Amino acid sequence: MLEKQLKRREKEAGIGFLIMMGIYLLAIGIVLVVKVHLGSISEVFVAGTLSAAVIAACLWVFADSFYFCREFNIAVSMGQTRKQFVWCYELVSFLEILGMVVLVRGLWAVEEGIYHWLVPEAKIVFGAEEIFWRKGIWIWVLGVIAGQMLFQALLLRYGLKIYWVIGFGGILLAGIPRMISENSGIARKGREIVEWIAGAAAEFGENVWILIGVVVSLGAVGIAWMFLRRQQVVM
Repeated sequence: MLEKQLKRREKEAGIGFLIMMGIYLLAIGIVLVVKVHLGSISEVFVAGTLSAAVIAACLWVFADSFYFCREFNIAVSMGQTRKQFVWCYELVSFLEILGMVVLVRGLWAVEEGIYHWLVPEAKIVFGAEEIFWRKGIWIWVLGVIAGQMLFQALLLRYGLKIYWVIGFGGILLAGIPRMISENSGIARKGREIVEWIAGAAAEFGENVWILIGVVVSLGAVGIAWMFLRRQQVVM
């Protein structure tokens, strides 16, 4: 089953890789063109890597979720157990995102090398070590897998209505800056919360926050599995 899943998703991964590389090269080209027209650049950031990573992540989370729904219905209707399909699918997803992280780290190093070579006077705004935190990257991978699994379960259960919820949440988030600017009380409370989180992070250390991340991710996986283990086939 695992081998079949790997072969089936190989083509999808290849298409995603080509899109990712296209965005990567386009963004690097734009940065270098800006350098030519402006004459000098004091700072640059890894626009190619970040743009490619964001696009790839969006494609992976949303497109792959539709593939999951289709494959779930086909597999269960043909007699495969939900447990066997779901956990095999998520294992392959874990391998995919792990491979994506390794690829992005490599592209990051290549892009930094290009800028050091072609724009030696420019300072890179932030380096890879600020994102690819050795312990934290595993929590990001687990968190993304857990979030996608929960999204897949909700998409199967409620269909496209889940997108209305996401859209409404996006509208609320878009209105937060205006609410903060118009209400100093909210802004003050927000600063207090941020300062408390920063203080707690400094006091408890990174291991406690890693543990919290693991617990939250496992909770999301558990909720998703409660939906999926009872999910009926919807054709």
